[in-house]
Amino acid sequence: MKKIDLHIHTVHTRSDSKFEYSLETLKKYVEAAQLDCIAITNHNEFNLSQFREISRELDITVLPGIEIDLERGHILLISDPSDLEDFSARCQKLTSLITYPHPNVALTSFKEIFTDLDQYILIPHYDKSPKILKFVLDDLKRYITAGEVQAPKKFIQVYNQEDSLVPVIFSDTRMATGIDSFPSRQTFLNITDCDFRSVRLGLTKKEYVSLTREEGNKFIEIMDSGIKISTGLNVILGKRSSGKSHTLNLINSSSDEDDVKYIR
Repeated sequence: MKKIDLHIHTVHTRSDSKFEYSLETLKKYVEAAQLDCIAITNHNEFNLSQFREISRELDITVLPGIEIDLERGHILLISDPSDLEDFSARCQKLTSLITYPHPNVALTSFKEIFTDLDQYILIPHYDKSPKILKFVLDDLKRYITAGEVQAPKKFIQVYNQEDSLVPVIFSDTRMATGIDSFPSRQTFLNITDCDFRSVRLGLTKKEYVSLTREEGNKFIEIMDSGIKISTGLNVILGKRSSGKSHTLNLINSSSDEDDVKYIR
């Protein structure tokens, strides 16, 4: 079982709120989350020299990728690291098409740039904003590997839908200076190796993905401390001043706002 996060930002673009990238923060995140594989997926850009530095500095699999504004939705495109020069050149072509304040790439242009889509991992925003549009999903259906969702609850909902994409959940985090705690939004993949081919094949089957290492989808990791909660009803019991409210506050602060309504 491998723990992966294929949606990480290390370059500030005009699609991001401003942040200062920190390699030390990225290292801290990889260690805290005990990750086996990550992908660097910046908005409409791929920084080749930075990617090579990250690959040298980390002792895990690092895959090159890009997050693309495709027909007003977002899609992750992740490449085999064996031909970085070619991937970088194609990403530069895509970057040259981007204009602000409304970045967008047409589907026809996307397919002209990335001509052999069979060689990539394609993961659209599936149950996550901004969602990929249906006509794009339909057109790229044979190439799409999995679908990214916003939160564990949506992961389980999509997982249980008969005709849905394989759900995955990733951090979508900016590796900024000064971050000390990290979201618990990663996916476990039942594979033995984290090479590109194994990751791509593992993402094509629902039975290979899960929210936790041992308990599958019956529990959710909610903080980088390793605390888990059930995907069903949870009850916290304890004496007065034993830390119940403190724990609830920690859960709330580490959760996505769209996934939690906290009534104090």
